[in-house]
Amino acid sequence: MLLQSAARAKLARNEIGQQQAALQAFGPQWTSIQASWRGKKARQQLQSTQQMLQKHAVEISKLQGHAR
Repeated sequence: MLLQSAARAKLARNEIGQQQAALQAFGPQWTSIQASWRGKKARQQLQSTQQMLQKHAVEISKLQGHAR
């Protein structure tokens, strides 16, 4: 009985070790994926801000034209 639980504990430790090794191997890849996603999100925000500014610039120039 004691031998069986010791064997199970050893198997569990080995499995945990394998999972940790897999996670560590994937770590740099995950960091790269996150950085890529953040960059994409930042570019999208920049584009939408630029579009909004252009739209406002057109409206401002129209208003300035009416004021003259």
